[in-house]
Amino acid sequence: MSRLRERGNGLLEMIVFLPLAMLLMFGLTDGAFAYLERARVADSLREALRSQGVLAGVEQVLVLNQNLAVEIDYEAAYKAAIRAADELGASVLQAKTGALGFNRLEFKASASVVVVDINPETGAVLRVSDVMTVVSESGNPAFNIQQSAPEYQYISQEDYLASLVEKESTARPSRFAVALEHEYSAGAAALPPRYLERAALLYGEATLLTQAINPVLTESVLGSMFAVQEQVVVPLKKVF
Repeated sequence: MSRLRERGNGLLEMIVFLPLAMLLMFGLTDGAFAYLERARVADSLREALRSQGVLAGVEQVLVLNQNLAVEIDYEAAYKAAIRAADELGASVLQAKTGALGFNRLEFKASASVVVVDINPETGAVLRVSDVMTVVSESGNPAFNIQQSAPEYQYISQEDYLASLVEKESTARPSRFAVALEHEYSAGAAALPPRYLERAALLYGEATLLTQAINPVLTESVLGSMFAVQEQVVVPLKKVF
């Protein structure tokens, strides 16, 4: 009698637990693909942001005026920012093409030419004196990661540059300072190096949200959105 009562238990257990097992299996698999896409995009952005190729064609961003004071060439700076922003946008699209899912991808890439004031005696960064930002036409220029993913710990450009200046102000000399040439004479004490009173930096930022292959399934298991933000600053050494 007991065998007859237990005969349907196996089928019942399979009916109950098989959907849960499949949901877990496919959810983990899809989540793994989502994280793979996220890592692939992040790596692509880092490579583009740190690429020195865009700097090769940068014109003289800092120039001397009639009073021999350092000024920024806004036209040259604008061209440099456009080129860097386009390179970032193209990098995101290339990563998107090579990824597996991307049912929906919202991203924005931007580049800025940043001018900082330098202590000519020590080479330390004093403050940010000028910023020119260009947003790439690739992707969605109006995309706002703070509104789309408010829980994401987004670092604004202002906070990023402020922390950068605070960090570099303790450097002697700063990696962003441009040393001026000076003469040495035999038998005389070596003069301390002096630095250009301004330096130009290239700031790049890319933010995006990506989803897994099956957004509904991934949202039920892991959540749908995966935020990515990359920022970097490289010095523009081509001056004068």
